[in-house]
Amino acid sequence: MTTIALLHGAYGAPDEWKLVRQALPEHLEVRAPALPGHDEPLVADDLWAATVDRVAERVAGVDVVAGYSLGARLALAAALVQPPRALVLVSGTAGLDDDAARAARVIVDDERAAAFMTDPDAFLASFWALPLFAGLAAVPERARLLEERRHRWRRRASALAPVLAGLSPGRAPSLWSALGRVPCPVWLVVGAVDDAYVAVARRMVAALPRATLRIVPGRGHALPLEAPEEVSRTILDACAAITPSASLRSTHP
Repeated sequence: MTTIALLHGAYGAPDEWKLVRQALPEHLEVRAPALPGHDEPLVADDLWAATVDRVAERVAGVDVVAGYSLGARLALAAALVQPPRALVLVSGTAGLDDDAARAARVIVDDERAAAFMTDPDAFLASFWALPLFAGLAAVPERARLLEERRHRWRRRASALAPVLAGLSPGRAPSLWSALGRVPCPVWLVVGAVDDAYVAVARRMVAALPRATLRIVPGRGHALPLEAPEEVSRTILDACAAITPSASLRSTHP
């Protein structure tokens, strides 16, 4: 049986993948673990290395690992430690390799962490109101998911905030120079109106040994919610590429 692991994004939870999971065939074994720090406190001298190690442990033995946003960056890093048979990166990057951009991003993420700890309800509402997530306005699940996030983090924001500040692309190592060493095939999925991530994905495809780029028309950054069918279809294509004789068609229209 083909196994799949789904890694969610920052300030998120495994249920970000609910719509994608509904579009996948029931006979596949699908796991959606919480990212380290999102399910329990995480403290380490090297937060990035500790997080990548824990992610690698949680997806050990999985055939296809799919990650969204922060989950995509961690999935890519874990694949360099313990590669799956295939990798799907949804709205992902290889980090930042420009010193000025890294310094600016540290400031942004530290400010976000402080705002999150001060008032998680207000912060999450403003975070999801960023232009990056404009496409969520058309997602029926948006209101419920936002309220679920608020409830989840009201009492735990002080534990998660320093983790996300520590995993900032401004602090985490850039993975760009390592892309040529990714041994497995990689599928990259981005929304067409997510301009910055489209440019990043094109650059990543040029650097990866075996990569396929999917650009979803009319969609933005939050593809597991905005375009679950396209994301699930890409995951199925990754499964089919490593198990061509298996029946992997979705049972959903």
